[in-house]
Formats: sequence, structure tokens, C-alpha cells
Amino acid sequence: MATTVLCVVLGASAQAQEDVVSPVLRHTHYFVLVDPGEAPTVRLETRAFYHYAEGVSVEIADPDGNVEFEGMAPLGETLGTTIEAADADAYMVRAEPGMNGIVFSATSPWCVFVGGRWGLGSNNDVPPMYLWVPPDCEQFTVAALAESPGESGRIMVDDPSGEQVAVMDSTFDEREQTVIEVPVGQRGAVWTVRWSDPQEAEGSLDDVNTYVEGDLTPVLWPTADWAEQFGQALWERHRAAAAAEG
Repeated sequence: MATTVLCVVLGASAQAQEDVVSPVLRHTHYFVLVDPGEAPTVRLETRAFYHYAEGVSVEIADPDGNVEFEGMAPLGETLGTTIEAADADAYMVRAEPGMNGIVFSATSPWCVFVGGRWGLGSNNDVPPMYLWVPPDCEQFTVAALAESPGESGRIMVDDPSGEQVAVMDSTFDEREQTVIEVPVGQRGAVWTVRWSDPQEAEGSLDDVNTYVEGDLTPVLWPTADWAEQFGQALWERHRAAAAAEG
């Protein structure tokens, strides 16, 4: 699925925003760089948790699966690399910190895959993130799981007008999900997912895995502008690739 998401041809351009960083993310995550330009730079700051000793392994590949970079960052250090003379219109970055974590940023627009085993495996605070919902998507699902004791959270979904349409407030000891209906007039638009400490459940926002599922591209963007500018092109290529595989 993550490879399918990468297969994208993008003709638009975007202003790089080096200060747009991910929340702290644990476990394996896949990031897609879009409109990378001639020499995009990727940066991963490592975060240590408890007694886990794993460093962070990183791989960057183009849409054909050609590996452009492989590296390793010891805990407490930052890995940065530039794809010199980049000639692809997108790149996938696979970061594997094990039970430790990373903070991701890049000099090109990016999104993060939120399907698979871990979804968005966030730790503590998470800024709002953005989802582009296709014109033919009638509904999608947001799910969450926080397996460790004392971890909980409040996950909210806002429609394109800014109205809150769904809330999950729970310890998420077991996977919970909510199905969100998408009115015709709010398709082909950007929706918002937000996180906070719970107001009803005990505990505090900590390690929560959040998933987005449905007839859409299962990625979240760190800015609404990027979701608006690149979401449809990514969805069209993702849908075509999925149809070819199926």
C-alpha cells in the first residue's frame, strides 16, 4: 500500500517549508516527498525511549523502487541527506526507529502514510493534520489504538467548513473507530484531524496509533495548503496504481 501511494506524477509546484516538522513518531513510518525539486534534503532527528537501543535506519527510493539513499542514525543524533540531481517527481522515505522515535522534516512538501500496522504512531502532542477527501468518497473511517496503560486521547475530525463532525475520547485500550459520512458538497476538499488530551477518559495523550481508511489515499499532510495542492494528484495516481494491481 505504501508503495502504491508513492506512484505519483505531480506537475504543480510548491514553496518548500523547512520548518514544517512531523510530531514525534514511533515505529516504522513512510513519508512521501512531492514536487521535490532538483536536490531535496531530508532530516530525521532521533528520539530515545526507555531502554530501547535501536538506532534509526532510513531508506529513500524513487517511484520505480530504485534506492537513492540508505543510512543509519544512532540515538541522540540527527541524520540529514540531500538527493543530489534528483530527477524523479516523488520519493518515498522509510524510517525505522523500532520502539524509539523520529521527528521528520524535508525541504519539499511531504505527507505521511497512516495505514498499515502502525498508522500514525504519535507520541504526546500532535499538531492538526490534514486529509484530502476525493470527490467520489462517500465516507471514511478514523480509528485509534493505544495499547499501553495510562495512555489515552481525544481525536477530533473537522469538515472543510471547520465544523467538528466526529470525536473519539477514550483510553483506546482496544481499537476504536468512527465512520464519517461525507456530504456531496464537502467532497474533493481538505478535512482536518486534531488531537488533544482527553476530556472524558482517564489518562493523558501519549502513544496513540491513528489510522485513516476508506476510498481515499491514506496519508495525512502537515499543512492544509499541501493537502489542497497535491491531494487530488496523489489520489488519482494512487487509484490508478491500485486498479492495476487489483
